[in-house]
Amino acid sequence: MSDVLGAPAQGRYSYTMAQKTLHWVIALLALVMVVLGLIIGFGDEARVNAAWGPGGMGKLYDAHKGLGPLVLILMLVRVYVRRRDGKPPYAVPLTPFEATASTFVHHALYLFLIVVPLLGWIGVSAYPAPIPFFGLFEFPHIWGDDRVLSDRVMAVHKVGALTLSGLIVVHIAAALYHAGMKGDGVIRRMLG
Repeated sequence: MSDVLGAPAQGRYSYTMAQKTLHWVIALLALVMVVLGLIIGFGDEARVNAAWGPGGMGKLYDAHKGLGPLVLILMLVRVYVRRRDGKPPYAVPLTPFEATASTFVHHALYLFLIVVPLLGWIGVSAYPAPIPFFGLFEFPHIWGDDRVLSDRVMAVHKVGALTLSGLIVVHIAAALYHAGMKGDGVIRRMLG
């Protein structure tokens, strides 16, 4: 068995340790990024500053900007590891609908987890604004100064991030469905 993102898996029903580690680290970072993005995009700055202290919104924005390129880099590593290690077969085959839906959602997640951080990095670079990584260093700008382009790219980034959030919800719901209702061991591939 093989798929578009990877070579055939060799007689195992579980992902490799590298794949599992990248999955869970990126999943945690993506959830943090979504929460930060929602606060930044829709939160009340006065309330955020009251909760996080003076400049609280700026601190959350800096954390969001710093984590974005990290997610992008980890996703590129994840694509490489997936191609190298392949995808394990299912212990219990999926129905045709489940297989199609799973392939679509996984490919969409990979795409959006690469494109959304890349758009954010381009948008912040074009603004231009610093991209600090928790006081350790700054990520380089990858686009020249262009405020109009920045505004357009950040609007697309926002729509992409909301789409990514929906894909994450679908992915989690499917995992819970397989674990709770079907009990077919699908979730153990990423846990066991």
